[in-house]
Amino acid sequence: MVKASMSYTALRYKGSTAIEVAILKILRTAARVYVLEAYKHIPVDTGMSRGTLVPLAHAVGVNIPISPKRSTPAKNAGAGANKSFASIGPIGNNNYAFEWSTSVFQYYLNERFPLRSNYNAPWKSLKQGSLKVKQFLRSTKPEIARAIKRSWTREQRSL
Repeated sequence: MVKASMSYTALRYKGSTAIEVAILKILRTAARVYVLEAYKHIPVDTGMSRGTLVPLAHAVGVNIPISPKRSTPAKNAGAGANKSFASIGPIGNNNYAFEWSTSVFQYYLNERFPLRSNYNAPWKSLKQGSLKVKQFLRSTKPEIARAIKRSWTREQRSL
């Protein structure tokens, strides 16, 4: 009786930690790029509009200086920070996001419309920040590819 054997190479998934760590690192850096770019396009009067970026900036480890020309208890950097929301992380299976939103009405007006009261309007800070993030994410393809490669191993098996 002849005994036959066969060997083959199999790929084994090590787990998602290498990919998750790489993606979260890239996402935090993308959020940092977003904050630094959007921040440039928001002029300071009371500091409320720039203050809306503070929660996201703190979440990604960026310090954005805000030096208002004037300030009132209702309109200051702290009031802007209190009216905004930021989060970074997984939002489901294989979906990751950084979110930032604000309910400061003057930010919305200055962002969208050319106002006579503000010669710099519209700011278009959201658009500028998004464009900068897209450029950054296009440059991260090799880093994501390395993370995917680290998450798989080859093993020799025989039957």
